[in-house]
Amino acid sequence: MKTPQTISSEFLTIKELEEAMERFAPVKQDPEAKRIYGLLLKAKNNAINAESHAANKAKREAEARGEKREIEKGKAEGKMEMALKMLSKRMDVTDIAEITGLSVAQVKALQI
Repeated sequence: MKTPQTISSEFLTIKELEEAMERFAPVKQDPEAKRIYGLLLKAKNNAINAESHAANKAKREAEARGEKREIEKGKAEGKMEMALKMLSKRMDVTDIAEITGLSVAQVKALQI
């Protein structure tokens, strides 16, 4: 269910919420103005928390993608090292490709 604070934070920016709070600050002694000020404060805090949560989520996702790329890079490097060792033992290029999962062209490129 949408409450005034969630509705406010969906339609107003943090800056707009701060400006609205400034307008109500001088009249906070009035019960209705105090209530509205409280709703604006909650909406502002909700908006800040939502932005922070989104930024943290994006950061975690980017880190996970980077870690996955590093793992894949390490696997590829390991395959290349293994292929080089096999080549040094004069193993057949086709066998090396089959064992390591590299293409024949990749194995041949290592021979140079």
